[in-house]
Amino acid sequence: MKERQAVTISMLLLRLTVGLTMILHGSQRAFGVLGGKGWNASVDALAVGHGVPGWLASIGILALLVGGIAILLGLFARIASFGGFCLLMFAAWLQFRLLGAYEDMTTVIVDLVIYRAGFAAMCLALLIAGPGDASIDYALSKKKK
Repeated sequence: MKERQAVTISMLLLRLTVGLTMILHGSQRAFGVLGGKGWNASVDALAVGHGVPGWLASIGILALLVGGIAILLGLFARIASFGGFCLLMFAAWLQFRLLGAYEDMTTVIVDLVIYRAGFAAMCLALLIAGPGDASIDYALSKKKK
């Protein structure tokens, strides 16, 4: 396998992972699938539990869904990856504010370090490297040349 093919496949796998994860998590928040609470309960939980304004919580839910689809397709993937990165940093900041509420620090390590930091790093990699050759962004850029 040539290096360019390997990079294309790697970026596609990264986009699939990040995009599907964002779509699934956004679907939990928006539609209540996979054990989620749905739109209103998610917005209320962020407002009551974290003091996040309802409009900002709604933007976050939309960012998960729309950004996940964009990353999955490779359409405006860098912008969507930046949005995903910012969303994760905001979620980590919210959770850091609640550190005293956790009795078990294992939960903090898993939630903050493993999930959020790892996912943020994947978004950052997509932001820096771009979506790869197997993307709509790449196909559109080829038409311009």
